[in-house]
Amino acid sequence: MDNAKTAVSDFFSPLLEFIDNAKSKWDDFKEALSNFSLPKAVGKVAEIGGNVWNAVTGGGSHYHGLEFVPYDGYQATLHKNEQVLSAEEAKASPAAVQST
Repeated sequence: MDNAKTAVSDFFSPLLEFIDNAKSKWDDFKEALSNFSLPKAVGKVAEIGGNVWNAVTGGGSHYHGLEFVPYDGYQATLHKNEQVLSAEEAKASPAAVQST
């Protein structure tokens, strides 16, 4: 009986070791992702890309609204009867969407 237990253990040991190792690597990966933040340069590149896109297309259309203006100088196509609030007005307005 001990030979059978040893044979089964020897058979499954590499598999269990592989699973433990994979789980450890996965946990390390999740930890690395939780501590990751994009460099500020990436945001600047996105801003420049947005500026170029707006210059080419004439601005962004936000028919259903825009939660917040993504950067200074952002151009948008406005529609009749829409309102644009300053940052101070948006903060004071209970109906305004507050971005976190």
